[in-house]
Amino acid sequence: MRSLGQSIHYKMGLLVYGITSMGLLAAGYFGALRPQTQRLESLQQQLSETSQRWTEVRQAKTPQAMQRLQDRLEVIQDRLGEFMVSADSDTSVNFQIGRLANELELRNLTSERKEGFSQKVLDGYKNLGEVWMELNFESDFPKFAEFVNQLERHRPVLFVEKFRIEQKPHKPAVKDVQLTLCFFIESREVALK
Repeated sequence: MRSLGQSIHYKMGLLVYGITSMGLLAAGYFGALRPQTQRLESLQQQLSETSQRWTEVRQAKTPQAMQRLQDRLEVIQDRLGEFMVSADSDTSVNFQIGRLANELELRNLTSERKEGFSQKVLDGYKNLGEVWMELNFESDFPKFAEFVNQLERHRPVLFVEKFRIEQKPHKPAVKDVQLTLCFFIESREVALK
């Protein structure tokens, strides 16, 4: 028969052995099985996407699929039109900005294209350029905020990149504003071809 001390020591050994075994099983799961399960799920997702693409390719020859693709292309071109000014109408943006400034009663508006940035063709894009403009005007703050809001909701999209507001010393309500904006334009090289 075992003594009480040996029995406790034996039970503690079994407990340590059990905890160690559970720890090794958990480490094995998290170290080996779980990454494999995640990899399997990733492969299943890739297989599903590839299968879907294969089905689209097989069905691409049908008139219905051709019409769907044509409709999709038109939607994409319409969306692109929201973000890009055509090459022959880039000066109309100046007039639209001037009209908006008149509506909001902004004073002494001047605009000029930024040297070195104006109508630069973007790297990696054959038919997309950007135009940078600097606007200077006088306004109170609520009208300035409304002007920026209107510019950012404009179609085609105008991006207000930065602005600076300085208070006039002799007229505290009136601010001198300098605003830099950018918009995308269809590059002239593409428009001329």
